[in-house]
Amino acid sequence: MSTFLQSILHLETPFNWLSLMGLAGFAFGTVTAVVTQIRKFADHALDVRFKRDLVERGLSVEEIERVLAAASRSGDCDKS
Repeated sequence: MSTFLQSILHLETPFNWLSLMGLAGFAFGTVTAVVTQIRKFADHALDVRFKRDLVERGLSVEEIERVLAAASRSGDCDKS
């Protein structure tokens, strides 16, 4: 890996910075995509846990649908 970075740094002046900026942009995009997927997974797991909790409390299907509809109308359950 260090030989790859050294080869980029030994390019002519405008090209080494352009290459480094491209590499930094790629790394930033990759990290952003991974963090977004982790957040979506955590949101989904929380949603499933909430629904299981409602079932364990003994709520009927109609009551669970009413609770979820009320939560989505109030903005507590934003879906993106």
